[in-house]
This record gives sequence, C-alpha cells and structure tokens, in this order.
Amino acid sequence: ILALQNEPPPQYAGSVQAVVYTLRSIANQGDDLKRRMIALGAVQTLVSTISGSTDHSTKGVAAAVIRSLSFISGRVVQDYPAAVATLTHLLMTLDDPKIQKCLMETLQNFSVHGAAYLGPAIPRFVQLLQPNEGRPFPEAEECAALVLHNLAVAEEYRPLILEAQALPLLQGMLQNPGTQQRRVQLYAMGCLHYLSFDKTIVPHLVTSGAVHTAMGLMNPAPGKPRHPLVLEHITGMLLNMAQCLEMQQALAHVGCIEGLLRELGASKGTATSKHNSAVALNYLCFENAENKRKVVEAGGVPLILALMRMAQVPSQHRESLVATLQSISVEGGHCRSIFEHGGVEALLTLMSSPDRTPVTIEYAVGTLRNMGSDAAVLEAVVACEGVAHMAQVLEDSDATSAAKDAAAGVLLSISWEPVLCGALATTAVVSALLDVVCSVWASGKLREAVLSTLQNLSVVDAARPLLMECGAIYILAAVLWDNTSHAVSKEGAVFTLLHICIDNPKCQRLVAETGVMAAVRAFATQYTHTRDVEQQILRFCDEMDAMIKGPSGLVASSTKGSGPLAKDDMPNACCDYDKLISSQLGNLWLDLDDGDASESEPSPGHEAELEKHVQVDHRAEVETTDGTTMVAPANPAQAPAMIGAQKYLEIRSQVLTESADAVVADNGPYKSTLPADTDHAI
Repeated sequence: ILALQNEPPPQYAGSVQAVVYTLRSIANQGDDLKRRMIALGAVQTLVSTISGSTDHSTKGVAAAVIRSLSFISGRVVQDYPAAVATLTHLLMTLDDPKIQKCLMETLQNFSVHGAAYLGPAIPRFVQLLQPNEGRPFPEAEECAALVLHNLAVAEEYRPLILEAQALPLLQGMLQNPGTQQRRVQLYAMGCLHYLSFDKTIVPHLVTSGAVHTAMGLMNPAPGKPRHPLVLEHITGMLLNMAQCLEMQQALAHVGCIEGLLRELGASKGTATSKHNSAVALNYLCFENAENKRKVVEAGGVPLILALMRMAQVPSQHRESLVATLQSISVEGGHCRSIFEHGGVEALLTLMSSPDRTPVTIEYAVGTLRNMGSDAAVLEAVVACEGVAHMAQVLEDSDATSAAKDAAAGVLLSISWEPVLCGALATTAVVSALLDVVCSVWASGKLREAVLSTLQNLSVVDAARPLLMECGAIYILAAVLWDNTSHAVSKEGAVFTLLHICIDNPKCQRLVAETGVMAAVRAFATQYTHTRDVEQQILRFCDEMDAMIKGPSGLVASSTKGSGPLAKDDMPNACCDYDKLISSQLGNLWLDLDDGDASESEPSPGHEAELEKHVQVDHRAEVETTDGTTMVAPANPAQAPAMIGAQKYLEIRSQVLTESADAVVADNGPYKSTLPADTDHAI
C-alpha cells in the first residue's frame, strides 16, 4: 500500500485518498500494527500527503492517522526527525482548524519525548497563548501550554521560550480564575518551574511578575482550592531561585519567606512541596542576616522545632529543617529564641532518633555549637545528657568531620564553665577525647579543641585521676614528641600534664619516666607568650629532672619555687593564657595553617588505626615505679607511635571493660540528598 502511494504520477484516480483511508483503518487495529506501520515508513508517506495533496479531506485523514501514530512517538522521534520538522513547518503555514488541531496534538505527543526540530514552532505556540488571539480550536491554549511545559524540561528550549516573550503570557495564565482552566494553570506553572533551572532566566521571572503571582496561588482567597501539583511547581521554582544569592532579597521582598513558612505549617500539601519549601527556606537564610531575621519574626523558629519533633516528618525533610535552624543560629541574637522554644531538647532528641542521619547530626550539633556562647544553653545541654551525645559523635565512625568539629566545640564551651566542667569527668567523655588526639584522621583544628578541653578538664579534682587511669599521660607525651603538632595542641598537652601532676607524686614519676620533659622544656622557651608561664613550665621540668636524678624522689613541700608541684602553683584553666582567649565563649577556633591535617573520614574502629602506628622493633624494656613495663624508644622521634598508641591501647581496653560508662553504638549508614550548606561557622 505504501509503495502504491509513493509511485510517481500519473496515479490512477482516487488512489491517494484510498491509501490514506486504508492506513487509517489499519492504524485503528492496535499498537502492534502501528509500530509496523512506523517501521515501514508510514509517517513519511503521510507527511508527504499532507504537504502535497490538494484535497482537504485527504489532508485531514492523513493528519489524524499521524496523530494516532504519535501516541507511540518515541520511535517516530528517533527514526524520523525530518518528518517532525515538516509537521512543525506545516503547523505554521496551514490554516485549516481541524488539521491544525491534529498537528498540534501530534507535536504535543512528540514533545513528551523532547523531540528535536520543535524549536521553530515555539513562537506559534506562544502566539496561541495570547488572550485575544483567534484560536483554531477551543483546546488550543491548553495544548500550546502543555507543549511549552514539555519543551521547557529540555535545557536547549528554555532560551527560545524566553525569546518568544512567553513569560508575561504564562504569568497571565496563572491569574485565570476559571476552574475549567486549572489544567492550563498547572501547565503554565510547570513551564515557569522548569525555566527557573536556567539561572539566566531567574531575574526575568521576578521582573515579569510571575513570582508575585505564584505567591498569591500559595495563599488563595477563602473558598478557592489549592492545586497540589501547582504548589509543587511553585515551591520547586522558589527552591531553584533561592539558590541564586543575588535573588535572595528580591524573593523575600515579594513574601516568599512567609509563603514558605505557611506551606510548611499547612495541614495539607504534598511531601514534595513541603520538602521544597524547607530547602528553599534554608537557601534564603544562607549568609543573609536580613532573611534570617524575617524568618524569626514570622514565627519560623517554633514552627521548625515543632516539625522536627513530629515523627511522621520524613528524614530528608527533617534534614532541611535542622539545616535552616543552624543557619539561623549563626546570627547570635537568634540563638536565644531557639533556646526559649525548647531548641536544646529538640536537637538532642533528634540526635538520638532512630531515623537520624549523619547530616542531621552534623546540623544539630552545629546549631548547639553556635548557641554555646550562652551559659544557659550549656546548662541545658548538660541537664539533657548532651555531653554523652557529644562524646558519641566523636566516637562515631559515620559522623562527618564537621559534626566532630562541632561536638568538640560544644565540649570545649562546657569546659570553660567552672560549674559545668565536672560533667565532662566521665570515662566515656575522656576516652572519646583521647581517641581523637591519637587518631590519624583527626584534623589539627579538632585536636586543638580537644586538647584545650582536656586542659580545662584537668583543673577538676575528680577528673585528674580519671585522666591518669585512661592513659592520658602517654597520649599527651606523644603530642609533645610529635614535631607536626601545632603550638596550641602542645600548649594544651603541657598544661594538662601539669594539672594532672598536682599533688600526685605517682603521676609525676610517670611523666618523668616518659622522657618527654625535654620536649616540655623546649616548648616553654619557644611558644609561650608570658614570662610567668614560661617559668612555671621550666620549674615543672626541674622538678621532674630532680625526681629522676635524686635518690629519694620528690620532697614534699608547698612553698612556691621549690618542692613538688602543688595545686596552688598551677593556673586554673587554659582560659588564663592569652593564646586561647576569645571575645566570645565557644568561638575558640584559631586560623592556623592546617596543611598537615587529614580530612579523610575515620575508618570503623579507632583501635585498629592505633595499632597501625605501633612500631615493632628491638627496644629496651624499662620497669617504671608503679611496676608497669614500658618500652624505651631507641629514637625519641619515635616516641609518639610507641607511647601514644601501644600503651594507650592497653589502658583504654582495660578501663572500658571495667566501666559501665561505655560508648554508644554507631549511627548506621548515611543516605541523604540534602544540598551542602557551608553556612554553619560562627
């Protein structure tokens, strides 16, 4: 039949019409025959018929058959792009309404597959959106809007839609009050949503009024329903636009923050629209103090906390909420609002929830760290057993490096409060801190915070025996032997050793026998800022040397300048040294070069990491004063590996076995699609 149709003239009378009608009958028999027709070239034959026939009836039937074949248009688009281009040209030139309808519906089907060569037809489809345009058939506006909706999914068509001046028309379609136009409204909003993926088009969405009109659809007049799919497109568009930092203020000016909060708190709405709203709100707050203030003033803090407490909220949705809360907490003035609405309890509860993720924990701990400049917040953290949560984060192999940094910051802030510092004197906390110091994955900044925390903790009377029992002496000695340790880390190690040795001859002997005093003496002359501190450290070294050389050990004395180290001889905490003083409590990070720090994630099991650094060679064994045996390093530079790993492993294993204060289990696997947000540093 196709061969007959493709014969050159002269053809017998009526053959063209007969062939077209026959093809229509075959196409009506089912999809299998349609596929065979497409494979044999029926599309090209029918397109030629529409182009060359002078009979309107034959043209109309041929157009109807092509429309029927377009329902399985994937094969047509793939194999016959030239036919698609011809149909696009015919749509622009033919004026028969029935044929135009068939061609538009055919191209509509083709547009589902992102058909090539549809670009030239975009101006015609935009023209059909004109309210006063004479439309060839009633459904022309809906069909044109749907084609533009489908084409906007493809990146290459978005600039063409913008150039065709479609934005004002699409914005006008959103305002159509007729309920029969809800599908047109959906297609128009979908097109605007997909256009917002192009960052160059985003400013035009604001200037055209499309965003303002979309915000009105999020808060319709009483009695007007909200289309759930329209809301998904609106929130999706706002999410894309919020990622453009230059658009943050413009979006806030048209009421986006209030609209997103209303959508989050609405009893109805899809999970997609609520998730889009949460992430968009997070982006709007990113490094924008004014938008954060608007969120707080609009009641965003209690709403976010309430949603965080709801068990039915999906984990990804909760991640976005707590990320927004952390971003708000960067502005110190808003931390009080978070605290007054029960933020500490909500964040700690979130950290222990069954569906927690590493990202959730990272943002939750980051929020608490930002709030740590308020003593009342730290009291609430201690009262809600938050110290144990922080220790768990430090020990968790799945926790992110940012989460570990934040957890160390919270513990450091607590250690600066004399009334609260004693809460850190537990086996779990001390073990977690020491694990960080001797772990190869810990960054230099993290070690500095942990060692400063140990320095403050060592002032507490109850903590000093615990530090000694957990093997802190050997870890601190390793830090001092390590030439790559930063000055702040060594300072924390030195003063922690000094504090542990207060009124404790046994501890003083152990410190002396580590052979670390040479490193301590070198630190005193190289790093300290004040003469008084230097003299205290050098005096400590003299006492240790005298103990090793003297036949009778240390002589008991409380007079400053001679005798053993007594409690009154030592400063109280690292806050007495100007190197660690900061204008804000909790904001203790120093901008030091951390080029030697490892940013890789920890592998499961800190003990395995430590054992990798135990050096095996022939060394002399020395019996210490308390009856234990210690390996004497052949080379002092090898002391960190020998003391910091081998001895600590033995002591830690024994302490944790005997203690009921064990480390909490790991969190589990990490699965999240939340975009990264770096706006979490004070």
